[in-house]
Amino acid sequence: MATHEAMVTTGIGTYDVLQYRSVPTPPLPPTSVRIKVLSAGVNNTDINTRIGWYDKEVTEDTNSTSTSDSSSKRNGYGDAPTPFPLIQGTDCAGRILEVGSDLQAQSSSLLNMRCLVASCQANVGWFGSDFDGGFQTLVTCDVKFVHPLPPACPLSDAQLGSIPCAYGTAENMLIKVGVKAGDVVLVPGASGGVGSAVVELCGVAREGITVLAIVGPGKRAEFLSRFAGDHNIEVFEGRHGSAAWGEVMEKLKKRPSVVVDNVGGGGTMDLLGCLQQGGRYVTSGAIAGPVIPLDLRTLYLNDLTMVGSTTWVPGVMENLVRYIADGNLNPHVHKTYPLREMGKAQEEFLKKKHVGKIVLVTES
Repeated sequence: MATHEAMVTTGIGTYDVLQYRSVPTPPLPPTSVRIKVLSAGVNNTDINTRIGWYDKEVTEDTNSTSTSDSSSKRNGYGDAPTPFPLIQGTDCAGRILEVGSDLQAQSSSLLNMRCLVASCQANVGWFGSDFDGGFQTLVTCDVKFVHPLPPACPLSDAQLGSIPCAYGTAENMLIKVGVKAGDVVLVPGASGGVGSAVVELCGVAREGITVLAIVGPGKRAEFLSRFAGDHNIEVFEGRHGSAAWGEVMEKLKKRPSVVVDNVGGGGTMDLLGCLQQGGRYVTSGAIAGPVIPLDLRTLYLNDLTMVGSTTWVPGVMENLVRYIADGNLNPHVHKTYPLREMGKAQEEFLKKKHVGKIVLVTES
């Protein structure tokens, strides 16, 4: 039986549940392609799944949950048990090695092409959470979820591995909340993977937007260098629950019309409170804590709209591929690790000292 290498998550727990080992290579269905994985980004959702954070009984932030005693009885989101053992990895960038029998007529346009795999797969689930994902050396995937890239794509393999989940999540939020010319968009956690993707995508095919970016303490200079030349960005340093956070709220010269939040936690009411009348708030995460107090008067007296964002609307991946082809995306990779060192990569990720993405790369 053919095999390949994978990082397998054997259950809910700390880094000791991660095992790098050989796994069977599945048969290739007629409408699928076989992909050599080149890189896969590290994302909060991978860690949240491993530690059982999506269970409704968990009310702590991701970092606190990851260091507390884990319970194998925790469920995934929707109260369904996570299908362990699981090959996680909601990101995947790779090269197409083989095509299924129904795709032979397309083989010349598919074989050897670099590609991205959609993280959110309509009517199927989430890659790397509901079924095996990108933390392996070979991926077998239905061609409808695979997005070949132009041969002239200038992005490195590591940069491509940082795109699907973070940029897809960011693009989906911007579409769902209807960001348009003239909006002032406040982005907490702007130095992280999703946050920095939101900032970049606000300037892609969306002219006339002002971004108010909040980054962690000590990250302002690196963040500014990442977006050098963009004069529609104002950057503030602060963190939820800190004195600096309150100072940020006071320093905002422009009240935002939109908040794009991937942080959550205790600062969420401050974000809602600073919105313009009729403002919009969209969230796709809650790493600083999933349970918040909500004053409904802030919501209804200010005519606010709150939007949750998980399932992607049609066209998200197609938009990203178009932005790449047009040369409009330039993801920032903070550091790479070999796939077999995923535990070390996740440990650094949780320190939250990085700007951009931490990416796993496979060995050639």
